[in-house]
Amino acid sequence: MKLVIFFIFSSMYSFAYSATNFEVKSTPSDSFVYFQEKPSSKPIKLGKTPLKLSSGDIEKLVGENKTYILNVRKKGFDPYQILMVRTKGVDTSLEVTLDINKEIKTAQKHDNLASALFDVQRLIRSNNFSDALKQLDNLEKEYEGFSIISEMKGLTYYMKKDINNALAMFRLAFSKNPENRDAYKMKVYLEKKLGIDTEVN
Repeated sequence: MKLVIFFIFSSMYSFAYSATNFEVKSTPSDSFVYFQEKPSSKPIKLGKTPLKLSSGDIEKLVGENKTYILNVRKKGFDPYQILMVRTKGVDTSLEVTLDINKEIKTAQKHDNLASALFDVQRLIRSNNFSDALKQLDNLEKEYEGFSIISEMKGLTYYMKKDINNALAMFRLAFSKNPENRDAYKMKVYLEKKLGIDTEVN
């Protein structure tokens, strides 16, 4: 959770009777905004972004406190917490950008990898091994440590009938992830095919 101290920066109205505004915008929109008198207080829902209230509405909640806390939340994003400084007679305009939740980022990354590997499979089926290996090289830089990429390299070399490089890739895939049974099976198969002791290698 991010904690930001926010000092109100908007212009002061010169007339005491002028109404002042309190606005909160966010990316993405339709995020919930909550008010807290202090960290231990129960959050009070103010509404969804883009949110526009009068400063008087906020003053009623703040009371005599000099500071208060706003929380901006949306499902799938990390919550954003802002420490606000109470200033009467000032327009407040706040814009917040929420970060995508780490778990969702990871899921999106896996989805992108799966899509890229489908493209690689298409290239392999069309015997375009050179482009398949180039794409796998690029994926390996972006998705370091993923055994599936080394396994796909092994498959590509195997389809090229380059058994030695195929074995090297299946061994690498298995070393990255000992739970990768497909890589292990191909590793053992190729080692036997080449007359290599699987217990030693």
